[in-house]
Formats: sequence, structure tokens, C-alpha cells
Amino acid sequence: MRRIDWVRVVFALLADLTLFASGSFAQTLSLDGTGEALAVAVFSEFGLSATLEGEARWSGTVAADAGTVCLVANGSLQAVAVYGFFDLILEGWLAFEASGATTDGTAAEVRGLLYLKTETIGMLRSGESISGTHYTLIDVGGAPMVFHGSFVGSATGGVVPSDTPRTIQAEGSGSVRLSGAGINPSDEFLAGIPLDHGALTSEFVESVRALFLSKKP
Repeated sequence: MRRIDWVRVVFALLADLTLFASGSFAQTLSLDGTGEALAVAVFSEFGLSATLEGEARWSGTVAADAGTVCLVANGSLQAVAVYGFFDLILEGWLAFEASGATTDGTAAEVRGLLYLKTETIGMLRSGESISGTHYTLIDVGGAPMVFHGSFVGSATGGVVPSDTPRTIQAEGSGSVRLSGAGINPSDEFLAGIPLDHGALTSEFVESVRALFLSKKP
């Protein structure tokens, strides 16, 4: 009679249960985004702060236990970025939301936040690669899934005449690739991103938190 290694069996079952409880098993995200934005920057004696608004397009795949779906979505983006002249730290938050559909016509929504923090001498050059972390909600047919992972991207652009005194405006376009795994959403799942930064308005923070509601207000 074949001997059963019950220790191995128990540990295998525990591993499966842990993955099931985390909600991350068999849930992966691969998403490409492109967009255009207008940036308005303000200088101070300590550094530079900028706000961005624009449009974004997303396409990619979501693999879950029920199978893999491909989707396309179009929407908007808004961002805040700060650069310190003394610490040489560039920090940015980019929020996005878009609506679209899967290849079989099921309604889909893409909403999320990219976060970047890096030390650099001077502002990023046009076309320079950037990377950071993201939280992204994908809602397919009313079934929301939240993903956490990394992104890589780049942007190009140039300065344009400013509509506001003592500001600099720039127009540009960019592309980004998101990858990640499914997570269990909770009140603290954005804890790794500093949303209490002085450069962020309460309106921006609230709009970010609203992105991850299953049904937006």
C-alpha cells in the first residue's frame, strides 16, 4: 500500500488556502496605457510643483480563475508632481479612470493610481524611463478586482506659452506598462502610498479614494 506523506499534504493544503484567502491566486494584470496631458508648473525657492490633466487609453489582459479577458478603455487622468531643489527628490501621483469593454462586449472600467518617487539631478529628460508602483481596480461586468504591482513608462513633450503669470506650461504624451497581482482591497491597502503629502489637496485625495469604490458616488 502506498504511503501518504501527510505532512506534505497538510502544507500543500495550507498553501492553497492562504492563496485563496489572499484573493491573489490566478489573478494577474498586464495593461498598457498611452495618453496626452497639459502640465502647469509653479516654481518656489524650495522647488517645483506641477499639476497635470489629460486623456488616457488603456488596453490589456486580466487573468482570473474564471479565465483571461482582454479589454480596451478610454478616459481621463490627473496628476500632481513635486521636485525639491535641496533633496533632489521627484515625487508624483497620477490618478486615472476609464470606461470601455472586453472583446466580447462586456462593460469594463479601469481606475487606479500610479506613484513615483526617485532621486534625480534636475527634472526628468524627455523620453527618460521612469518606474514606480500602482494600485488598479478593474471592473468587468460589475465584478471588481484590485491589483497591486509595478509600472514602467516614459514621456515626451515641450514647453508651450503659459496662460497664467509666473507659471510654466508644457504639453506632452507618454506611455506606461502596468503589471501586478490581485489583492484583497481594504481600508489600508493604499497605506504604502503617502496621500498625506502637503502637495496634495483634500479634493485630490478624496478623488483617489473614490476610484477604488466598487460603485463610485
